[in-house]
Amino acid sequence: MRFSRASLGSASLPEFLKETLTLPEEIKYWPTLRHVQEWTHLVQTHQKLLVEASRDHFKSTFFSWAYPLFLVQRVRDPVHAFGIAMFSYSEGQAQKNLKRIRQEIESNPWLKWLIPKSKSHVWDVGTMDMSNGCWIEGYGFGSSFRGRHPKHVIVDDPSKDEGTGTMSLEQQIEFFSGVIVPAAKKHSQIVVTGNPVSKKDFLCWLEQNKAFSSYFYPVLNSKGEPLAPEHYDHRAIDDKRMTIPAHIFAREYLLKRVSAEDAKFREEWIRYYESERIARKALYRIMTIDPALSPGGDAMAAIVTGTDANTDTYTLGRLSFRGDFRQGIGFLCDMMVEHTPDFIGIETFAFQRMYKIWLEDELKRRGLNFWVQEVGLDSRKTKAARIESLQPKLAQGKLHFLREHKPTIDQLLLWDPLSKTNEDDEIDALAWQVPLWRAPYEDAAVPDTRPRPGTFAEAFESMRQGEGTWLTRLFEDMRHA
Repeated sequence: MRFSRASLGSASLPEFLKETLTLPEEIKYWPTLRHVQEWTHLVQTHQKLLVEASRDHFKSTFFSWAYPLFLVQRVRDPVHAFGIAMFSYSEGQAQKNLKRIRQEIESNPWLKWLIPKSKSHVWDVGTMDMSNGCWIEGYGFGSSFRGRHPKHVIVDDPSKDEGTGTMSLEQQIEFFSGVIVPAAKKHSQIVVTGNPVSKKDFLCWLEQNKAFSSYFYPVLNSKGEPLAPEHYDHRAIDDKRMTIPAHIFAREYLLKRVSAEDAKFREEWIRYYESERIARKALYRIMTIDPALSPGGDAMAAIVTGTDANTDTYTLGRLSFRGDFRQGIGFLCDMMVEHTPDFIGIETFAFQRMYKIWLEDELKRRGLNFWVQEVGLDSRKTKAARIESLQPKLAQGKLHFLREHKPTIDQLLLWDPLSKTNEDDEIDALAWQVPLWRAPYEDAAVPDTRPRPGTFAEAFESMRQGEGTWLTRLFEDMRHA
């Protein structure tokens, strides 16, 4: 039975991964991961392929170990033999990849037949001549590459802080276009895989090359779902996010081209505090809400802050939620009960105004007496300008964060005013608070934002807080007309 399964593995890539290769027990599941199964299809259907994938998700294991082994073990007749050239950011890393392949052949009983018997064959750190006539060679990206012409070219992490870090983008493009591509045989396969390292790097250039099909596998998709939850669940992802700097996490795991040097908000501006520090402080508390434009897509975000008599502001609570809007509204109500804000504001744009109505209905159903106001009705600032208005407070060290609020901090550090793909729901909610921050009531006079007695606004608010009717909604619309 084992023999038949191993034989099947020699012809089928998915079965080869599961039945032929030697896999550690703790990660024996990796060939069954959905993205790995997709890769087994991609490499067999594309001649020119670019795959960018999150760290720690078996990218090099598949492309620089399992796939080359699968290719060479299929050849039983030397007449059909071919070569594989493997490149990495340094010659040392390329040799490590080759060493792993050599160790698997030497230790796996189903692959030992590939070990050459002739003394004329080379079997060393840079070259492996197989018994079936196939060969694999490893090179640093940018190193000398002449002589044999491979049928398959695999480029794994061509750019790094070291190795090709000394090569300019122009030099990397020249090496790829002028050395690797011409050396490859006619109709050869070229597979490139890696992670972004800068805004304009080699992979970015290759993404624009129409000859290549590009596929991307960030650790979290646009809905916040893990790439492989059975391997890296939300807890593991959050642990990694909390451990390394935001820009590195964004590049290595989210595949975002970001740079700390280009950031609008500096890492050194971030100030942390412990909850005990404000336990007895009087604070003016503000809660602002950024509703989701597309439920299930954009996140509904809310931020609660408290400002003391010295105008130091502390983030007290945060919410980022994708899913059923009624459940999200329930979370907002819970947040109000927990923090009892003095001011609650919600952004209302287009149908976002319905969120305010639904939120008020839920507050009434729960018997909660919180007044939710619209923010930004008279603001002419763009979203980018509004977020940038957070800079002075941060630069002065007057805005303090709890360490568990790192997702909010990461949005600040990674925010790019020119990007259309920012995750900025939380910092947008925070930015609405800038003109509202003030000392607590007992330390400073705070203007009363409630309607004055005897005015139409008071009558309107009284009607609005009563039983909701079509007339109430009519007045609501007239108020914002």
